Amino acid sequence: MTKKSELIAQYNSKLQENITEIEKIIEELGIAENIPIAQFEKMLTISLNNLTQKWENGRKTLRTLSAYEILPEYPMEVLNISITLDAIINLLDDILDELMTKQERGLYIIELIRILSFINREKLSNELNSKISEYFNKIICIAIPEIAYKDMLKNTDTYAKRLDLAIQCYNCKSTDMDIFMELPLIQLHGNTSEVRDIVRLSRIQRAVGLIRKDYNDLERDRDNETETPLLILSEENNNELKKYIDDMFSYYLDNATNLCEKISDDDLIKIRDKIYKTIDIDTKKMLIVD
Repeated sequence: MTKKSELIAQYNSKLQENITEIEKIIEELGIAENIPIAQFEKMLTISLNNLTQKWENGRKTLRTLSAYEILPEYPMEVLNISITLDAIINLLDDILDELMTKQERGLYIIELIRILSFINREKLSNELNSKISEYFNKIICIAIPEIAYKDMLKNTDTYAKRLDLAIQCYNCKSTDMDIFMELPLIQLHGNTSEVRDIVRLSRIQRAVGLIRKDYNDLERDRDNETETPLLILSEENNNELKKYIDDMFSYYLDNATNLCEKISDDDLIKIRDKIYKTIDIDTKKMLIVD
């Protein structure tokens, strides 16, 4: 079983808890005879599979996977809350961005409600609970600036300014990875300055991954009228777009190198090196694309 399969199996295992509680509720309400538990189970299974299939085929990013693969020992006591937050962000992202029918949107909302039932069940430290609260505010700091940056990109005609705006936009978007590194790292090592540098390094990994994804999804995003910074930049020409990508990757590699120099804790060096290696490999993959 792959690491991704392990996480998806863990996510799937929580469904039975919902079914058990719903069964008690419908018995109390006296509706079990007319609307049996099997009907709820069928609908919740469909809503669950609607998300997990996207994780399996790579259409949606399972953010927990990055830390789960990179950390030598992932603290299991924060795994459930990490996957739950992962699902919430994935579902909200599609509800906001994807074209879908009313029935499809209903599946997303049912799944979102189902997993929100788990949000306060984990016994976490006050510090981690504060980080979770902070994370939802970070999501606001992605959504609103992203709209503004796209508008500015459309109304700016100089290369240097457009490059700077695109980098700023991806910097904001990449903070959606923070909590998925913070939960296990703070649980294991505390909220030290070097842990915070690892989180910043993982943002760079996320930014590079977002640029790669946006490049691969250019035609799909154009067809779905889903605007991304790269889609806006692609209105120039293909060579110009590649120059933007090359320059963004140079910026991120330089920043990653500088961050790595600040991380010397023996417990964090291996994590640092694994993240940097991923950044290096991902940028090189893109640079050889014709």
